[in-house]
Order: sequence, then structure tokens, then C-alpha cells
Amino acid sequence: YEPRVVVIEYNGDKDSKEKTVMIGKGITFDSGGYSLKPSRSMVSMKFDMSGSAIVAATMKAIAQLKPKKNVAAIMCITDNR
Repeated sequence: YEPRVVVIEYNGDKDSKEKTVMIGKGITFDSGGYSLKPSRSMVSMKFDMSGSAIVAATMKAIAQLKPKKNVAAIMCITDNR
């Protein structure tokens, strides 16, 4: 798949121009097969997608809670090529 930038917006206060923006990094990697990187460098790679996961979960909670706030999420999604 090609890299993507995902933008999600929640507009709970149409009268306000204020907006909170969250940005999350989402890098996945294939841990199967041969690896050119030393294993000690790959141990923390599982956290490279946690930024986008947290941002997506926060946006889901915001949509369910329906606060009177404007919030946007920007997530950069790709694999570690």
C-alpha cells in the first residue's frame, strides 16, 4: 500500500473558530522473514504506530462523547520500507 495522510475532523462547536489538532505517527513493519536490522533495534519498533493508534482512539471517544469542541486528527500511515 502507498503511504497515506489521514485527516479526521470533529466539529462540535460550529460557532467557534478554535480547533485542537492532534498528530500521530503510524509506522508498521513486517517482523517475519529475514531482517537486515539487528534485533535490538527492532525491539521498540512496535511503538512506532502507537501515536496514530492513540489519536484514532481519542477521536472515537470524542465522537461518542459529543463535546462542544472542534478537534482534528492528522495521522501519517505507512509501513517501514
